[in-house]
Amino acid sequence: EVAAVRAAEQTEDETDVAAVRATEQTEDETEVAAVRATEQTEDETEIAPVRATEQTEDETDVAAVRATEQTEDETAQPPLLPSSSSTPPPLTLTTINATAINEQTEDET
Repeated sequence: EVAAVRAAEQTEDETDVAAVRATEQTEDETEVAAVRATEQTEDETEIAPVRATEQTEDETDVAAVRATEQTEDETAQPPLLPSSSSTPPPLTLTTINATAINEQTEDET
């Protein structure tokens, strides 16, 4: 009878200990998960402004390079020749004589 009682008590004690250990393990895992989530959020919060700053710096660098290249390209290109429609007709003897007659007529008038 005593042996049966001791065996029953030992089983109850082991069951209680196992339940306590399981509860403590669950609590520990919950706390660890909460800490990890907080740390991850803090890391992401710290990383976001750094990434934004780096992206802005990269975009600024790219814009400056593009502006410099565009200026260099424009400087390197030869000046545009006037199109044929905007080029005055070449002077001919007839044009010169007509101009002289017009000027003489204006002077006489």
